[in-house]
Amino acid sequence: MGKLAQVSGLIGTIYDAALDPRHWPGVLAGMSELVDAKAAAIQMFDPLNGNKLRLSLEYGTDPVWSQLLHTTFAALCPIGPILLLAELDEPCSIFHYIEEPEYLETRFFKEWCVPQDYYDMAGAIIAKSQGEVGTVSLMRGRDKPNFNANDMELIGIIAPHVRRAVTIAGLFEHRAIELAGLSSLMQKLSTAIMLVDATGRLIKVNGAAEALLNDGAMVRIESGRLALGTIDSNRGLSEALSMCNGSAAIVPITMGTHAKLTAAVVSMDVKHETFAILIHAPLPTMPAMGKPLVQAFGFTPRELAVLMPVLEGKSAAEIAELLGVSVATVRTHLSRLMDKTKTVRQTDLIRSVMQVMSPINE
Repeated sequence: MGKLAQVSGLIGTIYDAALDPRHWPGVLAGMSELVDAKAAAIQMFDPLNGNKLRLSLEYGTDPVWSQLLHTTFAALCPIGPILLLAELDEPCSIFHYIEEPEYLETRFFKEWCVPQDYYDMAGAIIAKSQGEVGTVSLMRGRDKPNFNANDMELIGIIAPHVRRAVTIAGLFEHRAIELAGLSSLMQKLSTAIMLVDATGRLIKVNGAAEALLNDGAMVRIESGRLALGTIDSNRGLSEALSMCNGSAAIVPITMGTHAKLTAAVVSMDVKHETFAILIHAPLPTMPAMGKPLVQAFGFTPRELAVLMPVLEGKSAAEIAELLGVSVATVRTHLSRLMDKTKTVRQTDLIRSVMQVMSPINE
């Protein structure tokens, strides 16, 4: 099978998984096969609750080692600066964030990667807000070359579809919704839920749906019926409501030529007289706050990884423990940070950095 056909088939399976979670193992297996990876994962963390793991879909991994990653080694992973530098869906590998010789020195590599025969890692952020951070990641063994530009391109093609599918499925907030018992649950969710009849007339909405309707830009009421975005979106909704085979449908909600949101349309009864329309409006995405520092001073991702705990007041020894490297390595990065900011003391380094990061430079 050619790469184009492989990618096309995988994208189809991704959207199948949005409506039927049983397809997710096949999605992860297909992603691994596409870029010759040993394992793959889709994960969601809660940054406001100690990076607590809220969702984990994995393929090719050992559950014991996965648990150790979440409890012990996640903080030691060198790819941490991705949140400061990468935008949504932007593909990257671990060696975009750390030089290979230093990577081999880290506790993360020695204690977590080596026992599993992992070496290179690649992936993308698929959610980045104050309330949720999501990633898709792939791991290769030592018997394979490092991920190259072609692999990054393929990951970049797949990542947006994974993000949309996970959003549609509501996996970031609730692994599954039992639609038959939706009434008491729907008001508690940030996912917009609208119950309509087969003609599109509203029966019930939750608070998140009311907010979308009040805004009126993407979802509105016309002649007593629900309307979505453009003519094409409304045509898709009508087709979804006319289906009598019990299948769920995905409807892009567009403004102009661009898809902004996606609706999942699900029949709620055997006679197909009532439908649930689920629209997940994502939280505002956090900016890549490290980019101004890269532009101002030319910091590398690894230097940013050292800088962030410096801003928290941590010592060189504490930073070494946090990153899983030697104190000498941390001091080398600190020296480079001061050279690039033309400072000689950590207090001056912090002041220079905060002036760039501040909304108003002094």
